[in-house]
Formats: sequence, C-alpha cells, structure tokens
Amino acid sequence: MEENFLPIIIKDIIPNQILDFHIYIYLPINKKYIKFINANDTISEEQLNRLKIQKFEKFFIQTDEKHLFNRFICTSIREKFAICPECEKELFIKKAAQKILESVNTLSNSSDIYTWNNNLVELSTILINELIGVNITDLFAQLSRSLTNSTNILNHSSSCMALSIIISMLNGIYQQTKLTEIAFGALLHDIGLSKLPEIFTRKFLTQQLFTDEEAREYHRHPHESILILGKLLKSTHITPNVTRIILEHHENLSGTGFPKKLSAKQILFSSQILAVAERISLEMFNNRSTKLDWIISLLLHEQDENNIYNKEILYQIKNNLMIAG
Repeated sequence: MEENFLPIIIKDIIPNQILDFHIYIYLPINKKYIKFINANDTISEEQLNRLKIQKFEKFFIQTDEKHLFNRFICTSIREKFAICPECEKELFIKKAAQKILESVNTLSNSSDIYTWNNNLVELSTILINELIGVNITDLFAQLSRSLTNSTNILNHSSSCMALSIIISMLNGIYQQTKLTEIAFGALLHDIGLSKLPEIFTRKFLTQQLFTDEEAREYHRHPHESILILGKLLKSTHITPNVTRIILEHHENLSGTGFPKKLSAKQILFSSQILAVAERISLEMFNNRSTKLDWIISLLLHEQDENNIYNKEILYQIKNNLMIAG
C-alpha cells in the first residue's frame, strides 16, 4: 500500500487554490491513508492551520498523480515569478531552487540517489517548460529519434540539464535567455559521443581511464557535438553561448582541460556550472548508495587538490542542500 503514495510538504500547498490531485493524510494508529481533499477542490487556510496545530508535517499524494503535483509546483513558481519585481527576482529564483530541492528530497523519501535524480529531472523538465517557455520534452524526443543507440548519453544529458538549471538558479541566474542557453547546452553537450565507438560511452559513464589513443579520440567529442547540432537542429535557441557551453564543458580552472586548455577567466560561467553538474551526474550514475552532500564534499576535496571546479558553485550547492534539508 505504501508504494502507492508519496509524501509532499504541507507548506507547498497554497490555501484556496484548486488542486488537480487528491491529497491524503496518514493515520499511524490505523496505518491508513485517508483522503483529505479531492481533486478539483480547494483547501482552506483554516484546514491547513488545524493540521499544523495537530503537528502534521506532510500530506501524501498517489504515485500516479506525481506529475500533476510537479506541474502544480512549477506553475506556482512561474506565476509568482511573473509578478515579482525585477529587483527581487534574483532572490526569488534562489528560493525557488531551494523549494524544488526540498520537494525532490521529500518525494524521494530517503530512496537511493537514482530515484532522487529521476525526480529532479521530472520536476526540472516541467520547470523549464513553465518558467522558460521551452518544450524541452519535444527536443529530447527529437534527439532520441535521431540518435539511435544513444539512450545512456541522452539520460545522462537530461540529468546534467536538470542539475545545471537548479545550480544556475541557486547562483541567482533568472534571465530567460541565460537559463535557456544553459538548458540547451547541458542537454546537447555530449551528443558527439554518439559518433564514437560504444566503448567510449561506456568508459566515460563508468569513469574508466582511456588509453592515450582513446583519449585523443574522446577529446574530439565537444567538436563532434557541434557538428551534429548543426545537422539536427535549426533553432533560434542555439546561440553562440550554447556553442561555448558545449565546447567548454571539459575545460577546468587550472587550464589543463580540453579541447583548448582555457584558463579560468576564459571559461564561461555557464560552462563551469555544467562541468560541476556533469561530475555530479557521473557520480550518481556509478554509485546509487551515495548522497549528494557526499558528492559535493568529494568535489570540494578534488578542487583543493587540482583546481578543477569553481568553488563558489560548489559551496552554493552545499549550503543550499543544508537549507533544503
């Protein structure tokens, strides 16, 4: 029975707003889920306050209505963002990212990092559609049709896109153009791997070492991604910055990255965000028992030793994980 329900945070529910999904409360004495609010009804502020007094902290939704709850969260963010004064938008977008992380943590309910990542991808995809106005689902479907045998890369890229958008928001990036560029760059950054033998994708995703000859081939994939991009897509969203994000996502602050060994000041901030997002995604792919805070601690340790990642980006994630719980 429990697998049919997912927890949500009571404070996510806005009073006097029509809901598209049923809401349940759990009675531990009876070990039963009781329907509290029907779909298409509203919950009053008085009802919410009564539950808080009774120390209810969570509602529950049916698992098959999770997509409706996700849309409710993202629509709420979009509507509030639309009326937010320009001078307050940076703070608002940071709080919105915290809200997303908190919702993902609650929905995941202490599940493994794989479930957490899937929940983040689902919520972030809707958020991109709602907040930026870009149907990223259609783009993903187009790539899936065009790049056969590339499922693992596309799933990895979806994870990178979701992480990059949330990290960008945590860093106060709210401008539609910038978020669109980050979403497209992150989703498309590794499609060049589809032109290399399958062993390259396998080694990359499992973080195995390449031979010297393999490394030379592997270092071509950012350029291959740009070539594929030009053939597959004719989109106004493919801006010079999207191209830079794709080309620069393996550059690092020490100047030892590829393909151009750029220094820290030469690397676009959005590319630095994607570099962090990609490493997090790979750690999640290879170790389902790990936790995100452990991954960030690992990256901070590597940063201290090798000067690879932007430490400010890492600390923004670390500090906001603490806030989101």
